[in-house]
Amino acid sequence: MRVLWRQHHEIGRDPDGGDLMSKPDFLVINHGSIFTLRALSPEAKLWVDDNLGEDFLGAVEPRYIHDIVEGITNDGMVCA
Repeated sequence: MRVLWRQHHEIGRDPDGGDLMSKPDFLVINHGSIFTLRALSPEAKLWVDDNLGEDFLGAVEPRYIHDIVEGITNDGMVCA
C-alpha cells in the first residue's frame, strides 16, 4: 500500500528542507486496531459531511482508511 499522507515531519516544512508545505486539512493517526481521522479545516469538515456523513465520529477501520485518504487527496486536500 502506498502511503498517501506525511508522517513524522514538522508541519509547515518540507521534509527535504525546501519550500513550506500546505497546512494539513486532516490529521490521520494509526492506533493499531483503528485509525482516527480529524478534520482540521472548514473545508475538511464539509468534506466529511458530504462523503462520510454528518454522524461520522472520527474512527475508521484500517481496511477503509486507504480509500478515505485517497478520496481526500484526490479532492486536493492534505492529510498529516
